[in-house]
Amino acid sequence: MQATAAVTEYTGVFPGQPGQVRRARQEIARYLTGHPASDDAVLITSELASNAVLHSNSNGRIFTVRAEIHTGDL
Repeated sequence: MQATAAVTEYTGVFPGQPGQVRRARQEIARYLTGHPASDDAVLITSELASNAVLHSNSNGRIFTVRAEIHTGDL
């Protein structure tokens, strides 16, 4: 029998407005405090959230950010 890996999850739903990109970055940074990949994840979140607001139907609607940690892997 294999042990199940510990998983922690984050899901945030944000209004599709430019000011929410900063909030999404802050939420991911808080969720990943102490994780070695946190800086990279914050940068990726910033890029993807910006693209969602600027180049998709999320503008004026919502966008969702999800992250999962599986036994240290992000």
